[in-house]
This record gives sequence, structure tokens and C-alpha cells, in this order.
Amino acid sequence: SVLEQAGNTVQRAKELALNMASDTNTSVERRNAAQEVQQLILGLAGIANTQLNGRFVFAGSQTKIEPFVPGSATGSVSTTNGGGASVGVSVASVPALEPDAYQIRFTSSTQFDVLNLTTNQAVSSGNTYASGGTFSFNGLDVTITDGGGPPVTGDQFFVRVGYTYQGDGAGVELEVGDGRTVASNVPGDQIFSGPTVDLFQNLQDFHQALVTNDVSGIQAAIGQFDQALSQVNDARATIGARVNRLETIKGGLDLLSVNTQTLRSNFEDADIARVASDLATLQNTLEASMSTLARQFQTNLLDFIK
Repeated sequence: SVLEQAGNTVQRAKELALNMASDTNTSVERRNAAQEVQQLILGLAGIANTQLNGRFVFAGSQTKIEPFVPGSATGSVSTTNGGGASVGVSVASVPALEPDAYQIRFTSSTQFDVLNLTTNQAVSSGNTYASGGTFSFNGLDVTITDGGGPPVTGDQFFVRVGYTYQGDGAGVELEVGDGRTVASNVPGDQIFSGPTVDLFQNLQDFHQALVTNDVSGIQAAIGQFDQALSQVNDARATIGARVNRLETIKGGLDLLSVNTQTLRSNFEDADIARVASDLATLQNTLEASMSTLARQFQTNLLDFIK
């Protein structure tokens, strides 16, 4: 199922974190693992943007809008050799964004290079540094400013693009009977970006720890992935219970159909008074059954996700 795939994605990330948390792992090994983590991030985005019959499953009631897209950016100091500069990042053009991570590395106190850590390709090199100046690339505006002091050779900054949820917290209600409705989907912000942890952020934090050879960050990711797995499994359990209830309702409706067909097939050869009596008895029984079902299934249900 869709959520099973999401759980498998997080589980694989946890396995990588366990493997890369040892002091014996090299920076090269961790960078290689980071490449797989980037693919896990893209795979999770594909899962979160699953469509059914042309509608986005996890967009809440906004089923025509892709729920998770690159739409935010953050910057942080990755490595410092004694410089005191800080970095700020803002989104200049959402359509130009890619869910990538970038490293800004100072080759001297006045020049820096920009590397796309996701593709391992240079974005630009030999850029001239001016405190407070803004330079733009791939839909981002980045500003580096002298803080406690200017940057020095070897200082590195990390910039990454994150996912933004465009759906809402509502659901799509389907009518299954007189005055009774069920929810046919579940909002993605209740599975992928909440309610407890943000799966995308967890994976991106782990990716950053790998590419910067941050052992403590890698070790911290293990606990974060445990929380993420619990969140996904809780959602699966809730949805599974709702599907089971929906199947029970379907069974009741199937029984109604069979009994109706049986009564109809016997109608021509039956005594009219006898048929009327049997019909009244059947109607009373079915009304009692449907009343019980109505009380039992007041909670929201899902009919296509487990």
C-alpha cells in the first residue's frame, strides 16, 4: 500500500543511519550514503503526491493541487575555521526551485564556490564576497553577512530547499447512505509533515549530517526515524480500521441486496398476504441492522488507503 511504501522509506533511512553512525565510517562512505538518502527524499515526495483517478490523495479537500512541492529554504553554518559570518536564505522563484542541497565554501576570505550536493555539480565558482550582498541561483536568494567577523578560508555554509504542504486539513466526504458520510482521504499534513514529526525534514537533516560528516547528527537521526515510523504506523492502523468498518457496511448492503432479490423472485408464486407480512418483518429487521451500523460507523472512513 501507499503508506507501507512510506514506512519502508523511513525504515531504509534508519538502517543507513545505523550503518553510518560508527566512528569507523569515512566521509566518503557517508557522502555515498547521502546520495541514496536524496533518492529516498524524492521517493517520499512521490508517495506523498500519489494520485488516484487524477486526484491527489493526500491534499485534503484540495485534490486538484499537488500537495507537497519545493517551496521553502534554510541556511546554516556547516563548518567554520574561525570566521564569524552568518547566512540567510529566501525563495526568489518557487517555480525554479529543486529539492536540492547546496554547499557554499570559501576558498579565501573574499571568494567562494557553490556546489550542488544533490547532483555533485558545481553551481558557480570564484564568486566575490561582499558582506550583506545577495547572490542568486536556482530560485534562491542567499545573503552572507559578517557577524562576529568576516568569513575565512575553509568556512562552509549549507543551504537546502524544503517541501511545503499546499493542501488543507479537510477531507473529501462521500455519502454512503441517508444522512451518512465517510471521509475518502486523509490530509498529508497528518502523515508526512505532522502531527508529531516532519518526515521530509528528518530525511533532509540526515542528508545534511551525512554530507558534512556530522556523526552526532547521524546518531540523532536514528531516534527521529523511530518517531517517524511510529507516526506512519499509527496512520496505517487508523486507516486500516476505517477500511474494515467500511467493508462491514458493504457487507450489510450486500445482504440487503440478496434478500431483496430473493423476495422479488418469490413474489409471483407467493400469497400476497404472506408476502406483505414477510416484507414487513424483513423491513423491521433491516431497519434495526442499519440503525446499529449507523451508530457504529460515525467516525470517518477511508475506502482506498491502508
